[in-house]
Amino acid sequence: MSFIFRAYHAMQRSRPMSTRSGLPTAAIFVFVNMIKKLRQDFQPRYFAAVFDVSGEVFRDERARAMKPLRKWNGKTQSFDEVSYEGYKANRASMPEDLRRQIPYIRRALEALRIPILEAEGLRPTTSSAPSPARPPAAA
Repeated sequence: MSFIFRAYHAMQRSRPMSTRSGLPTAAIFVFVNMIKKLRQDFQPRYFAAVFDVSGEVFRDERARAMKPLRKWNGKTQSFDEVSYEGYKANRASMPEDLRRQIPYIRRALEALRIPILEAEGLRPTTSSAPSPARPPAAA
């Protein structure tokens, strides 16, 4: 998803793009070009896209169990107690014009024959890592 957000913000303000019917397309266009450039520059042997699955992740449960934290306040030169609201609790939701482009980005990945990986209960940063030289053998 971070690549998609990067693509979205790359042209969102400078050059918005859309179809005649009003469907925004800038994120799709930039994302596909980013993928093509990645493939061209690095020529990866294996390539996959990792997507978020809606719902809670293991960090949410941990966050609910956390007691208030002590945070240093530089102005008052003392510790303040703050509650931990949860993993990404203060993050704004996905912009609607980007949300409308996600199905087309997924279609582009399918057209480029890039597998889409999703793991319930995990975020892509948790479930992705540098790939091994070879994918694991099927069990």
